[in-house]
Amino acid sequence: MAILSKGLGALLALKWLFTSVCSIMPSQTGIVRKGFGALLALKWLFTSVHSIMISQMAIMRKGFGALVAPKWLFTFVRSIMALQIGIVSKGLGAFLALKRLFTSVCSIMISQIGILSKGKGALLALKCLFTNVHSIMISQMAILSKGLGALLALKWLFIGVFSIMLSQARILSKG
Repeated sequence: MAILSKGLGALLALKWLFTSVCSIMPSQTGIVRKGFGALLALKWLFTSVHSIMISQMAIMRKGFGALVAPKWLFTFVRSIMALQIGIVSKGLGAFLALKRLFTSVCSIMISQIGILSKGKGALLALKCLFTNVHSIMISQMAILSKGLGALLALKWLFIGVFSIMLSQARILSKG
């Protein structure tokens, strides 16, 4: 428990999230038909996240790392998404992949409550993030067709996340 103070809990939460996502991704291959670009987008995303998280170790102190890690993550995601525009087609696979991702994240977050007691800012930031992501994904259902929906869903997701992260700055500074 002592290692979870000063923002390290945020690192563990994100590591567990992306470790779980890594195990989710192989099961997506079957359902991401005609949406291979979505699979690649998510694989590239979590490959980048892994390298981002390694570089976060040094700055995980007093919750600051909790703020910086997601900011860096979504900055990288934005650049990844720019590369994906040409290959995101028939977006149903993207929708299913994201739905399973955030369903799994929800269960991960429930298990994190006990260990993030000293990093409450990180817990609140991640909870707020995935609550908002859930509502974003629901609003995307109507337009997820012919690839454009998949791209818009991901763009809206990360625009939403960016604004969420800005609003979390005060909570995370107390983390």
